[in-house]
Formats: sequence, structure tokens, C-alpha cells
Amino acid sequence: MRTRALSLRAAPTIAAAALFLAACSGPRPDLGFPGYVVSGTRTGSEPRGVVLTPDDEHLYLTHCSSSGYVYYMRTSDLSVEDSMFIAGSPYGATLTPGGDYLYLACTYGEGVAVLRTSDNSLREVIPVGHQPNRVLAAPDGRHVYVGYAGGPVTVISTDSNRVMDSIDVRGGNWGMDFSPDGQYLYVCSENDNSLAIVHRFKHLVVARVGALHGAYDVVAMPGGRYVYVSCPGLECVICVDITEGRIVAYIPLQGAPYCMAALPDGEYIYAAVGGDNAQGVAVIRTSDNTVVHRIPIDGWPTCMAVTSAGDRIYVVTYPSGLLVIGY
Repeated sequence: MRTRALSLRAAPTIAAAALFLAACSGPRPDLGFPGYVVSGTRTGSEPRGVVLTPDDEHLYLTHCSSSGYVYYMRTSDLSVEDSMFIAGSPYGATLTPGGDYLYLACTYGEGVAVLRTSDNSLREVIPVGHQPNRVLAAPDGRHVYVGYAGGPVTVISTDSNRVMDSIDVRGGNWGMDFSPDGQYLYVCSENDNSLAIVHRFKHLVVARVGALHGAYDVVAMPGGRYVYVSCPGLECVICVDITEGRIVAYIPLQGAPYCMAALPDGEYIYAAVGGDNAQGVAVIRTSDNTVVHRIPIDGWPTCMAVTSAGDRIYVVTYPSGLLVIGY
């Protein structure tokens, strides 16, 4: 492991890998989708965000503890190839479409750190609002959108790495996703129990879907008609027809869903379910909005990333784990 000296603090020692294979021991039925924990490792304390490189060969894993490390890991064996200290407790992470730059929301530093991925060097820190927690790069790479536990969404121009605009979505914007055509940004407004639909080029909220209690995360389907919103307050995932602005299905879960991820073809959604007695990942079949499988995991899931082939899902688990779901 190579440790990049971006600070005088020493990098933490990574504990020996602990594989969480009990959940998939014995015969495995062919589910037709990734449904078993196939590997895992212990990481530094308080891992929060994960993002895969475009070739799926590496990932970046953030830690929101005082150590503030970002790990650059090989996905084939979850080994750490590089470790960078980033001040301000990095939380959410996003890569520009070509994978050239990594943007990190530094929750307690009130900034967005920019790393050049060719050498994993810190290029600059962009001052933003109070406690940023989510970042999402636009499909064309021109902008990065920053979400907060409260306050508007901040828009950063990647050409200048400066804040160019803000969008009032009524606060509590944790989850964000783009429509397949990149024209609209969907933003969960947890405080307002709604989903804001933002015109990406006008930076205006053009519509809103309500009655989404505690709206936390959102994933858009490839066809462009439906989005799914996790609602911890209702202990369910809600399917919304975005073209008509109405709720079409409530999908109950055994616990509160938080982060979500969808397979590239949109056939299945993975919803991380938290709670003292409900840690796991529920698999939802979108053709009939039914929970078809549950994956018990070790720890509280905080973020997920799916490979471009849809054959693996990387799940960050609090307080100190990274799991891989596969076949």
C-alpha cells in the first residue's frame, strides 16, 4: 500500500481482511442477479462513500472520521493501492465521466476537494456551504452538484472549479440522480418530504412530487418514466411515474431504506435497509415492484456502487466494512 503524504498525520493501518461469507455459504441457487456476499474487507473507521472508476478495476472509498482518509483500492481483491488524507472528513464522492477528476464532499471542512486521478494528487479545495455530504457529476462532465443536510444544492463549474449557482430544493438534499437524457436532476428533499425535479440547464425546480416521507435517496430508471425513492419514515421504497408526477407503488421493507442502487438495465434495485435489527440489502424487481430477495450483511449500509456490467455491487457498511455482492 502506498500512502500519499498530503498531511502530517500518519495513515491508519488497515486491519486484516475479514471475509463476510457466512451469508452465502452452502449451495447457491441461480437467482439471475447478484444476490450473495462474495467477499469483503475491514477498512478504516467510518467509511461513507464509494465510487468506481470507469473501467471498474478500481474504486475510491471515503472515510468521514477524523482520520479523513480516501482509499484507492483494486476491485479484484480489495487491496489498497493508495491512501490520501483529505482534511474536513470526506463523505460523498463522484468522478467526472472520463474518470480524470474525483470530487469529494468534505462534511466538516465546508468544501469540495478535487483530486487528479492520474496521480491521486489534491489539486484544490472549493469553498461551498455548511456540511456538504453528497456530490454528483453531470453526465456531460460540465458541472458537479453538491447536496447538504440543509440548504440549497450548489452547482460547481468543472471548467473553473468555482461555484456558479445554487438551487433551492427546500433543504435536506441527500440523494440525487439524473434522468437518462441528462436534462433533469432529481433531488430528494428530506425536510420537505418531496422529490424536486430540476431543469439542469436552467437550474430551476420545474416540478415536485410530494408525500414522500423522509425522502432520502433516488434512482432513475433507464426508460426515463419511473424513479424510485427510499423513504425511511415509511419503511418503504416508492415508485414514482415522473412523467405524470404521481406515486404508482409502495414497496414495503422490513426496516428503513436509505441508500439505493440499480442494475444498469433497470431490472433490479438494491435498497440498503438500516436499523438495529434490520441490516441488509433488499432486492426489488421493477417489473412488478416486488421484493424478491434479501441479503443479510455485517454492519449498517451507507453507500453502494454498481459495476457497468451489473455483476457486482460494492456496499459500504458502518462502522468499518466494505462488502461485495455478486453471483
